[in-house]
Amino acid sequence: MSAYTAGIVDGEGCITIAKQKTARVRAGYIYQLKLQVESTDKDLITWLNSHWNRGSCGIQELVQTNTKHNTRWRTVWSSAKAATVLKAILPYLVIKKDQAELAIQFQDARGRERPRSVLGLTVDSTYYNILKNMHQKVYDHN
Repeated sequence: MSAYTAGIVDGEGCITIAKQKTARVRAGYIYQLKLQVESTDKDLITWLNSHWNRGSCGIQELVQTNTKHNTRWRTVWSSAKAATVLKAILPYLVIKKDQAELAIQFQDARGRERPRSVLGLTVDSTYYNILKNMHQKVYDHN
């Protein structure tokens, strides 16, 4: 199951650190690990969702504005759950292995600190920017 999931994540997945504006913290932003997979194959997303104890948003249908395109489906894992999935599939990842390792480090570094200190938010921001740059390098080489 982990090797199969790694192939899906390598091909159809997205590993990100989301940056969300909020008034809850002085710095104005919070950061959260996200692992998402989108596909036009609903059975694939349903399988992922059920075998990895449900994504944090379940299964979402993404509405297409162009009627020539097939409906897309998405499942998302966040924070610790995303890290758990990534740790399980890490040995089998090829394309997104570096991104997964960084994402796991990010989640492990966060610990249980709530609310985040200024130093913690600085560390989060650094991970966010590194992963963002990793995404850009992948697209620059294609």
